[in-house]
Parts: sequence; structure tokens; C-alpha cells
Amino acid sequence: MNTGTSTGTGTGTAGTTPSGGVLARPGDGARLSAADLACCLPIHQGELEDLARLLALVEDWLLHADEQVWADLARFLHERPPADLIDELGTQSVKLHQLARATG
Repeated sequence: MNTGTSTGTGTGTAGTTPSGGVLARPGDGARLSAADLACCLPIHQGELEDLARLLALVEDWLLHADEQVWADLARFLHERPPADLIDELGTQSVKLHQLARATG
């Protein structure tokens, strides 16, 4: 288990580990207490920013893809609407960008 430190408790921004990793957990960038450490994932600030940029890049590419790409994606997703995946990519990208700003 990671023994990182918290920047507070309750809601707000995420904490960092002593080695500079960001403490992330499902949801947004809530502040983490010692009790929260069991359900979090340490990730370095640069990795968090890279992941946010990659999600945004894939979302942007899909938004500009042609109908054939969307049709292929729908088949791959077993007929789940590609727009649902694109929306989810955007949502997760925004959350990661917010978390990166909060801990940067």
C-alpha cells in the first residue's frame, strides 16, 4: 500500500505521494485522506498530463473521422453508438486535465 501524503480531506484537489506521484481514484480529483489511500492509484504528474492529452487527441480524431470509421467503430463496439464512446473520452479527458491542474 502506498504511504503518500494527502493535501487535505473531503472534496477538492488530489494529493501527491512523497515521490511526486498523483493520488487518483474513481471520480474527479477529490482530496485524499489517509483512509482514502487504499482505493487510490499513484501516478506521476507527467504521466497524468500525457494521458489527458492522449484521450483528448483520440476524442478529437474520432470527432473528425469519416462515416466509415464510425461504422467500423460501431461494429467493434457491438453496435454501441460511437458518440457514447466519444462523449466518455471527452468526459475522462476533462477530469484528468482538472486533476493535473489541481496537482500541478
